[in-house]
Amino acid sequence: MYRFAAPLRFYEEDLRDVIIVFSEQTKAISQNAADYIVSYDVIAKDEKNKLNNLSKDYFDFLLSHSNQYFKEIDQFLTDPKNDKYTRMYGNTVSDLKAKILLERDRFTEFQYLIEHLVTFVVENNADKLHDIRSIVRVFLHFMYFNCDIGKTK
Repeated sequence: MYRFAAPLRFYEEDLRDVIIVFSEQTKAISQNAADYIVSYDVIAKDEKNKLNNLSKDYFDFLLSHSNQYFKEIDQFLTDPKNDKYTRMYGNTVSDLKAKILLERDRFTEFQYLIEHLVTFVVENNADKLHDIRSIVRVFLHFMYFNCDIGKTK
């Protein structure tokens, strides 16, 4: 059976709304934003990547493509005025954890799962996300990097 026959279905509209509001409120990325990761531990991330079968090339892409946004996303999600979106984000993470756990065998490498989710979210919300679709990938990278999704043990 083709491994991408049926999408991992979840209520992607919560993630869509968080992404839209974030993209509307985001500040210009500062030069030093990439230095945000104070708890970055190469060994821990290497172990996580091995557990999830995420390639070094994809992890390097994750860092170069998305890392500079992680501080802003964290600030956005921890700002009390965004509680509604933080709850939506939490619900999305919960849904994704369950779906990934059930469907993990369909994806031998975690980067295929991430890209499958990007495609699913964008295609189902093309009218609202087409022009900001790269931020969908940034949010999924953020989820992986912060251990919201993917194996950690």
